[in-house]
Amino acid sequence: MSRHWGGWVRQLLILITLLSATANVVSAQLSVRVVDGQGAALPSVRIDVMGRGEVLEVVVTSTDGTAVLSGARWGEVRRISVSHVGYATRLVAVEDLAPDMEISLQPDATAIEGFVVDAEALCPVVDDSDARALWEAVASRYSPATGERALSARMSRTGGPVRSDALHQWVAPDAPTMVFGRGGDGLGANGRWARGGARVASEGYAWEPVLVGGIGSSRFLNWAYLDLHHDESAHLVTEIFGARHAFSVSGERGGETTLVFCPVDGTEPNIRGTLVVAPDTSLLRADWRFGTPHEDEGAGGWAEFTSLYAPMDELPHLVPARGAYFRHGGTDPQYPDLPRTYLREVVVYHDWFVHEGAKHPCHTERGGGYNLFGETPESDFAKEFVRCVGRFIPPR
Repeated sequence: MSRHWGGWVRQLLILITLLSATANVVSAQLSVRVVDGQGAALPSVRIDVMGRGEVLEVVVTSTDGTAVLSGARWGEVRRISVSHVGYATRLVAVEDLAPDMEISLQPDATAIEGFVVDAEALCPVVDDSDARALWEAVASRYSPATGERALSARMSRTGGPVRSDALHQWVAPDAPTMVFGRGGDGLGANGRWARGGARVASEGYAWEPVLVGGIGSSRFLNWAYLDLHHDESAHLVTEIFGARHAFSVSGERGGETTLVFCPVDGTEPNIRGTLVVAPDTSLLRADWRFGTPHEDEGAGGWAEFTSLYAPMDELPHLVPARGAYFRHGGTDPQYPDLPRTYLREVVVYHDWFVHEGAKHPCHTERGGGYNLFGETPESDFAKEFVRCVGRFIPPR
């Protein structure tokens, strides 16, 4: 009996030792890296640190797929939940965690819970002081200079027709990587001002498309729209955005708060939609619809965000990890009872880089302020541009 009792004590001591070792490993901070099935970093992945029926902490991975768990209240932690739209959620028990561990997520063809309700049903709203205070807390987390700085990115995108009931069905772009760059010192794509939303202040969120030689982009029909899913995402945390919208709390779930934003003046081209805010007041996601005074095209989009850190800045820059833009043809459908067909563009951003000034270091007078090329371009200018961007964002 005594030998039996002694064996049980030894097992208990071993268990205590193992638990102590685990606690020591993660008692301060624990860094993890999240990748996809091919080992590529996944940005904007949500990691919930779970206790016994309580979420203790929520963090989001950066552009290189890494996140740091603070280790606060680690004695209460039971597991972490790693989740990302388009991938199967993975649970990792606390005893399986290790310093600098890599966590792989596998694709899961799920629909994105998007802004699929009628935008008009959400607006107007009375500007709520608590909701506005939350938006101001979100805005204060990010650099106010993003729109005035040159940006570079590696990205993949795909586009084509899709039915309205599949607008928020995630489809990973099966396309080559492209290299993007724009300056913050002048006109960007489609003639919009990149700096500080100056054109938004004068014309609203949509304007007549720019034609080159009488030909315009197939993305646009009667209106061109602010690229909130692309390089203009940071507009959502600017003073001009706050001044032009009223905010209301729509609901809370899993520690996240959904804010509704509605235009104060709905007569000019405007936007309305929702913002999903994490417990730490970081912006996780936005969905929006554009409103135009005539020829409404049902245009809108969504974006999931990550933070882009630059050595010269104290605050991070808000950039999308992935997003989409869509519109329909602007005319009444032939069969109103059937799902309507939209033109949709889906984009994934592999890497971002924020430059120190407004002038993009890889642009020439010929390149203007906005360039987008494949990684294996043909023209000499495009080759030089891709090579130049590679100094800041090396190819994988």
